Amino acid sequence: MQVQTTVIEQEDPSLVVFSGDMVSGYGWNGRPGWYSSRWQQVASSVRSSGLPYAAILGNHDGEADLGRRQ
Repeated sequence: MQVQTTVIEQEDPSLVVFSGDMVSGYGWNGRPGWYSSRWQQVASSVRSSGLPYAAILGNHDGEADLGRRQ
């Protein structure tokens, strides 16, 4: 997360786009809420910055306790 924070500070973007496969279901521990908590962790630096962001889902983003539609 420190790398994300540093890049955001130095690049000063107007939008951040996550390009997919940010969270891999291969690491799922079987607990409900796992994917959501991982995504919150991945997006924390961007959320803290207040910048708008978007995510493009990759094939691994729908492999844990949430499906692609969720």
